[in-house]
Amino acid sequence: MTAVREELRRNPIRSPWIFGCGVVLVAVALLLGYGLIVLGVAILIPTAVAVAQRPQRGVIIFAALLPFDGILHDLGPAWVIPWKQVVILALLLSTFFCPASARTQFRRQAPGWLLAFAALVALGVFSSL
Repeated sequence: MTAVREELRRNPIRSPWIFGCGVVLVAVALLLGYGLIVLGVAILIPTAVAVAQRPQRGVIIFAALLPFDGILHDLGPAWVIPWKQVVILALLLSTFFCPASARTQFRRQAPGWLLAFAALVALGVFSSL
């Protein structure tokens, strides 16, 4: 993998070549009837890269897509129904693996209400038993 990375640094791929391959792949996908999948991938990849660079963007995108959940339940396939849980877990994981520039530079103190919140959570757990 390191050798491939070094080779790409020495001889970068020229953008017309990438554009040409993309056009050919899109044309083949459209001819084979996979246009919707190509559109989904074309939207998903740049969105995933933007969220990986700054997870706060993912929270905003999630809040913007949440009102359309009912349409997805009515018209979408069954395997898409848990999309909210997948997005939340992806956002949680991306906060741990995001670049250092997306994180705060200084250590924050815990908020003053954290102890009261922990006590209320403990009370709720014990009352459910």
